[in-house]
Amino acid sequence: MTRSLIRNMRIVMITPVFAPYRAGMARVAREYADAAYGVGHRVTVVTPEYPSVEHIDFDYDVQYVKPILHFGNAAWIGNIEVEGEIDIIHVHAPFIGGIGAARRLKQRYPNARVVVTYHMDLVSDGWKCPFFWLWNKFALPVLTQLADVIHVTSLDYFKNSVFFRYVGETRIVEIPLGIDMSKFFALEHEHGFSVLLVASLDSSHMFKGVKRAVRAISEVSEAHLVIVGGGDMKAIYEEFADELGCADRVRFLGSVTDEVLASCYSDADITILPSTASSEAFGLVLLESQASGTPVIASNLPGVRTVFDEGITGFQISCDGSQTLIDALRLWYDLDDSKKTSMRKACRQWAQRFDNAQLLKRLLDVYQKM
Repeated sequence: MTRSLIRNMRIVMITPVFAPYRAGMARVAREYADAAYGVGHRVTVVTPEYPSVEHIDFDYDVQYVKPILHFGNAAWIGNIEVEGEIDIIHVHAPFIGGIGAARRLKQRYPNARVVVTYHMDLVSDGWKCPFFWLWNKFALPVLTQLADVIHVTSLDYFKNSVFFRYVGETRIVEIPLGIDMSKFFALEHEHGFSVLLVASLDSSHMFKGVKRAVRAISEVSEAHLVIVGGGDMKAIYEEFADELGCADRVRFLGSVTDEVLASCYSDADITILPSTASSEAFGLVLLESQASGTPVIASNLPGVRTVFDEGITGFQISCDGSQTLIDALRLWYDLDDSKKTSMRKACRQWAQRFDNAQLLKRLLDVYQKM
């Protein structure tokens, strides 16, 4: 979509996390803001200011708002101050402490249209459970009232989500997340390291199944695991690998640059995403792996299972227990070379359908039609 063909609009994007934070929602929000600005829209991003996050300069306006209170990446923000008229309010959810601010902004600008990107359910069986219950009980109905369009990354996930109970199938636009294919490359190699896991290693992402992965590696003697990602749980996972006697076959790289990550995907034999809960809604790492010609093993979760082609580019495993991950790894190692080669070739072809250029254009088309 060229600048000459668009109706320039003022877009305010409200997101709980943003760059330089690099995980899922922050990355998606930045890609959407970059795309909107790139075709001539006036973009303002509103996001909480976390103490540990350094500000980055952007070509568009990014407001790091000091939260009223915060815990980890959960923050409550007050009123949003913007100048001039607003055409689009784009809310990235879940954002427990931002929905009230979004509603007040809509009340001040009643002609603004609201897009809600619903990334995932909030799921917990620990101390967070009461807060997530309150979100589901009170915030989701507010989102339902606010939204003119609800953007979901897969209907498979959305129809199994808590939000679906409130919305049904009205106002829904399905646009998968995408990747820049040019950033990933497939190598012609017989063997790099064995298994790759890319995950945030913090307490908010325990559903990534890191312990499940380490336990499986301890049972599959030929496997060596490389884990990319940092967080406050890293030392705990390192100790867990030591307790299971496989610390010499589990390597923690910490946070890495995009270039190093691309090399990790290409060097790996297979990438795993053994997530254990529906907080895992899509799995961009699976797309990045397949774009690099590396097959995947992932949990049979709504949304996640739409990101790869079962038996062609990867294998599904159940969400409960480590045994099926062990079985899937052994299945991979038992495949003959010709089957592995055909899967690697199929991976990049599959990933092409998630090329970001076309998917971002579809989002921009949503803005234009509102």
